[in-house]
Amino acid sequence: SNEWLNAEGSPERFRLRFSIPDNKRIILFFSRINPVKGLPLLFNAMNDIKNELEEWCLVIAGYEDVKGYRKKLEQMAKQLNISNKIIFTGALFGVDKADAFASAELFVLPTHSENFGIVVIEALAAGVPVLTTYGAPWEELQTYRCGWWVEISEQGIYCALRDAIRKPKHKLREMGTRGRILVESKYTWKQISLKTIELYSWLLGMKNKPEFII
Repeated sequence: SNEWLNAEGSPERFRLRFSIPDNKRIILFFSRINPVKGLPLLFNAMNDIKNELEEWCLVIAGYEDVKGYRKKLEQMAKQLNISNKIIFTGALFGVDKADAFASAELFVLPTHSENFGIVVIEALAAGVPVLTTYGAPWEELQTYRCGWWVEISEQGIYCALRDAIRKPKHKLREMGTRGRILVESKYTWKQISLKTIELYSWLLGMKNKPEFII
C-alpha cells in the first residue's frame, strides 16, 4: 500500500491512450467484469440521470471472467442509449492502472458482495472518492466523509451518483484527500504491522484488547 500511495499516474497519458477528450470527466470502475459487481445497477442509475452526465464518462477497467458478459453489458448500454458514455479498457496493470486512478474524479464499485474490496483502498490512496454499496464493508467512507456507502439497489446508486456529479470539482478533491488520509492512518503496512503487534501482545496477555477487535 505504501508503494501505491507514492505511485504517480498521468491523466494525460491515460486520456491519450484511450482517446478520452480533455473535457470529459471520468468515473472509474476497476474490477472483474462479472455479474456480482453490479454494473447493470450502475447503468440503470446512469440512464436515470442521463441529462446530467453530459460531461462525464464511465471507464470500465478489468478483465472479463464470465465469458460473454462484457458483450451483454455493451448491449444493455446500447439499449439504454448510454454507449457513448462508456469506455471498456480491458485489464490494466502497472503504469496504466496508476494512470487510470490518476485521471478519475470518482470511483464506483456497485457490488452485490465483496469481502473487503482492496480496490477501494487503491482508489482512496490515489485521492479518489469512492461510491460503493453495503455489499462491501466500507462504512468508513461515511465516517471519514470520503465517499458514499449505499444500499445495493438502483435507487441507492442513483441518489449517490447524482449527489457526486453535482459536487464541484474541488469538493470531490477534498473528499479524495480525506480518503488518502484514512488510508495513510489505517491501511499502510506500517499501520498494519503496528496492529499485528498489538494483536499478538493481547493474545499473549501482555496488553488490553485492541479497539479493532470486535
